[in-house]
Formats: sequence, C-alpha cells, structure tokens
Amino acid sequence: MSGLRRFHIKSRHGCGQCKKRRVKCDEQPPRCGGCSKRGLKCDYEETPAESMSCPRGEGKSLSLVNSGAKDITFEFHPLTELVNKRRTVNHFPDEFTQRRKREDILQANTHRIGELVMKPKASLSLDYQDLELLHHYRTITSHTLSEDKLKGQIWQFFVPELAQIYPFVMHNILSMAAMHLAFLQPESSVKYTHLAVSHQSHVIKAAQARVASQEVNKENCSAVVICSGLLLIYELAILHPSYFVGARTTTTALDEIIQKMLIMRRLVGLWTLSMPLFKDGPARSLLARGEAELATPLADEIRRSLDSIQMANNTLTADKEERYAYQMAVESLWFCFQICTLSSPADWVMGMAWPNMAPQRFMTALVEKKPLALATVAHYCALLYLYPGSWWMQGWPQPVLSSLIRAAAVGSHGPTWQSLFSWPSRVIGISQVEGCQNKEGDIL
Repeated sequence: MSGLRRFHIKSRHGCGQCKKRRVKCDEQPPRCGGCSKRGLKCDYEETPAESMSCPRGEGKSLSLVNSGAKDITFEFHPLTELVNKRRTVNHFPDEFTQRRKREDILQANTHRIGELVMKPKASLSLDYQDLELLHHYRTITSHTLSEDKLKGQIWQFFVPELAQIYPFVMHNILSMAAMHLAFLQPESSVKYTHLAVSHQSHVIKAAQARVASQEVNKENCSAVVICSGLLLIYELAILHPSYFVGARTTTTALDEIIQKMLIMRRLVGLWTLSMPLFKDGPARSLLARGEAELATPLADEIRRSLDSIQMANNTLTADKEERYAYQMAVESLWFCFQICTLSSPADWVMGMAWPNMAPQRFMTALVEKKPLALATVAHYCALLYLYPGSWWMQGWPQPVLSSLIRAAAVGSHGPTWQSLFSWPSRVIGISQVEGCQNKEGDIL
C-alpha cells in the first residue's frame, strides 16, 4: 500500500459543553469524560428518533445540517432486522462469544452518525474470523467490484487503508467478504450470512443516529461514499431467496424489492452530500466513465423497450404530474443504462444511484404497485443483472421479476402491461407465462 498516506483529521465533534468551556472533548458516548466528571448533561446522550429526509440536488453548503440532510437516517432492511432479533450466540457459540467480548471496543461505533461521516477511530481488534474475511476481501472480493484496473486498485488497496482509519468501513468490507463467501460456498451460507449481518449491523446502527452540527469534508468524503456503495451491494445481495429463509415468513418478493428501492434511495442521499468533494478526492477514479456505444443491437433493444413504457405512459396515464414522473424515471434509467451497460468498462456505481434519480411521485406510484412503475423497476433489475460478474445479483432477479409481472397482470389492462415486461424477461431468463403464474401454477 505504498503511496497511500494515512489521513490526519482535526476533530470538531466535541460536545456543546466542552466547546463552551474551550476544552478538549474525548467524544465518548453516551457521555463524554468532561460532562461525566462534572455531572453535566452531554450532547452524546441524545437518542435520535427522527425520520428520513432524502436530499435532492446539491446545496451551496456541505454541512449535513445546512444542506437539508439534518434528518437523514438509515433503516435496517426487514430481513436484517429480523435476523438481528432472532440471532443468538447459540448459532455460532465460539465466534459470537468472541465478538461479544469486544463490545467495549465496538460500542462507540454503533451510537452516532458522527462515526459514519466524520470521526476516525483506532483500528479494530480483529479475531481469526475477521482476518479470514479481510484476506478474502483483499484477494478475491475486491476484484469483483470493477473490471477497470485503476478502479480495481482503489477497491483492493485504498479501501482497506480507509478501513484502518474508519471502523465502519472495516465492518463494511468484512460484511461484503462474508456475503461473497456465502455465495461461493452455499453449504456454509448460514454461517457467512450471519457474520455479514453481525458486521453490517454496526454500520447501520451508526447511521441511524441524527446528523447534528457535522460536515462532510475532504478527509472523510471518500469513506462516506464508499461506505454507501458497499451498503447498496449488501442490500441487493441479501435478496437471495436461500438467505435468511426463517426471516421471510411475512415478506414477499414484490414487497422486498419495493422496500429495497426505498432503502437504496436513502443510502444514495449521502452521495449527494459528498460528491462535490469526492470528485476531487483520492478515490475520484471511481467516477471515471467510459464512452457509451449506442450503435449496438443491445442499445437498440434497451431503447425500444423503454420507449414502449413511454408510449404506454402517454396513452394511459391521465394525471399530468404522474405522467411526467414516469417520463423522468425512464429517461434517468436510460442514462444509467448508457453508463452501466453500454459503456466499457461497465460501471455499477451509477446504476445503484437510479432509485435516488427517480422523482418522488414515481416512488409513490411504486409503493402503490402501479403497473408502469413495476415495469420500470423490471428494467432496472435487468440493468443490474447485465453487469458482468455481479454475484450480488444472483438468485433473486427471477422471483422478483415474476412477482412484478404477476402484480401488473391484475386489472383490466393486464395484457397491455404484460408486453412491457418482454425484454426484461428475456434478459433475466423467465418466460411471460411463468411470470403470470400464481403460487398454485394457475395462469392469472
């Protein structure tokens, strides 16, 4: 890792009491040393309970509070939350007992969003299982994240260097390696998916707290963006139908993909805040794009299929605002296809950003399970599926697409909507008849 120097960051996160007294704050939740010694109420004792407010566009200020991102929160995906509730040390006694012994080390990383956006901590103490995961990330998983040599070096070398400074990044890459091993070793998938959840919970818990009087700066913006990107991959990977089977008793594939779009939209909110600085930072090569090849049969297929959605929208959507929302969602999806699918090398980063590019009115239509929104999401699944080597897209696109087709088939315009799923069905590999069958095998 020669040539990569460790960051030195001057902290501005001391509690209000220490700032008033102009003394150094040790910044340790739930109450800093100074406030504890003097019996004062500390800012770190605040428990956040605010809901997500997803920013759109770039403001003049990069302060998370001033930019309108004051209420950004992250939520556990329902599967992750259920697994966390049900998981006990009886699953893997040795591994989880050892991890529990390190809770005093990890506690500070699970309390405040400050851990996510600003404050570096000392490196985590890694046990034998963590070292196995770190080795796997460095030698194998990192190579699956980009076909481009320069970007590959960022994932292989620069990201582990960040992980030595920011524990939430370390948890991210260990979780990523665990999910990759679950894919490569299906016979051990229960073990590795639970390890992934264990690491990911530290990241998500840290991201749930309120952003208060903090800034994304040039030192930490790389960690923020990379953390968000790895969280997005994790959110897709856990959709595999063989993972967390016991936690899926109350969810359907359709409900899961809709929830996924909402979670991804929130995660990308941090990119909006960080990109003005990230594009000039040490990991800026991750944003490099190839030139789209539009004169190809694949490009023609994609464009024709998206145009069919636009034609149905113009014909069947009566509400003007909703019609415009569909139009913008489809056009932004075409933009993502150009960067992610039609460019060389392909780039998954912009594809992950699409849920945040779609208008809010479109997301409302998706939650309401309107057919045009479902058809558009089917094309988005095809976009992600076409990324070469995307192991996090294996196993779940087929049942998800089938659920989208079945939901769109309900109602008087069922046959009209069915035609909009032809191209995604061919790409992902299911038949229209298969998609229209219900659980009993009957044609809807």
